Amino acid sequence: MLANCLRSIAAQEDVANHAIHIVVVDNDATPTSAHIVAGFAIESPFPVQYLHEPRRGIPMARNRVIDAALAIGVDRLAFLDDDQVAHRSYIAKHLEAAERHQADAVQPPIVAIYPKPAPFWSMGTNQDPSKLSVDRSNEGRERKSAGTGGVMFSARLIKSDGMGLRFDERLALAGGEDSAFFLAAHKKGAKIVWSYLPIVMEEVSPSRLTYRRYVMKGLSLGGQLFTQYKCQKGYWRAIRKHMPASLLRIFRGVGQLAISPLFAPFDMNRFKFTAKEGGRNIFVAAGLLGAMLSLQYEYYRQIDGH
Repeated sequence: MLANCLRSIAAQEDVANHAIHIVVVDNDATPTSAHIVAGFAIESPFPVQYLHEPRRGIPMARNRVIDAALAIGVDRLAFLDDDQVAHRSYIAKHLEAAERHQADAVQPPIVAIYPKPAPFWSMGTNQDPSKLSVDRSNEGRERKSAGTGGVMFSARLIKSDGMGLRFDERLALAGGEDSAFFLAAHKKGAKIVWSYLPIVMEEVSPSRLTYRRYVMKGLSLGGQLFTQYKCQKGYWRAIRKHMPASLLRIFRGVGQLAISPLFAPFDMNRFKFTAKEGGRNIFVAAGLLGAMLSLQYEYYRQIDGH
């Protein structure tokens, strides 16, 4: 998957007037991707820097990218995960959207690529990115936060004489450090917008399309919701907000699981959706209650894909 990601960056169009630098962080105990990056660097039209970050965790890897970007002196950063592929106009359209909306950060659509044959619990369908129908009324709509995959943002968010932001390494394998990063940027005055112009394709691993993996994502999400609110408002206010919400989620989830078999004979998609949402609501509640006891489920401890 990494090789496909790198090739998509090398194939970018309409960027002749921009200096592009590629930084690859190998976030593994041993530098297992060094040979892939070395082979790519020989043919790459852009300079390539390879870094090994042995401390396992997405925020650790992203902070290494930030350090490298500051050393290079970049104006903007774009993040791609190794299971993502950038459309050939990805960078050019990102820059166009940022200029059009005078935005500090631009969040693009992520087009999921589902495996064939699809696992039973998968409900997504593959789309042709060139024929993607996007609700353009949302173009330029401001957001309070963003996800890191596919995003591009101004270096002022990370410069010492700017906002000086970094990804929270305490969330190493839990997830949610990207939304916390951009939420902090928004609070400091950054303008974050959504744009349909840049497009990213993401290969979805079959291991993420199981019922267990879906509901366990809810467990991680519950912990993130409580922790983020606690950091903003304090522990006891977070308790008052999320304790009743967690109990309501449990009742809702139990009800959804109870009625979901009724849909199976005539609408399998509705059955799967209701059953998945029921389990997810219960596990979000469990994540909230766990976070109240300072417990956090590490969703990304399991490695999906290759």
